[in-house]
Amino acid sequence: MIGADELWMALSAPALGHPEERHDLARIRLLGRNGDQWTDLGNAFPDGVSPGSREWSAHATIS
Repeated sequence: MIGADELWMALSAPALGHPEERHDLARIRLLGRNGDQWTDLGNAFPDGVSPGSREWSAHATIS
């Protein structure tokens, strides 16, 4: 599985002055985990291909 024991999805957004300003910039990122080692696998969706107007999510784990 993409060279990882676990595949995680998490929301990432830049730290801007006001939380509302982050809504349009938030992206779902993929993370691979092997024991204590984490690897950032990049954005879950290519630029411009979000499944809705914004990307929002809790976290998801596949192991």
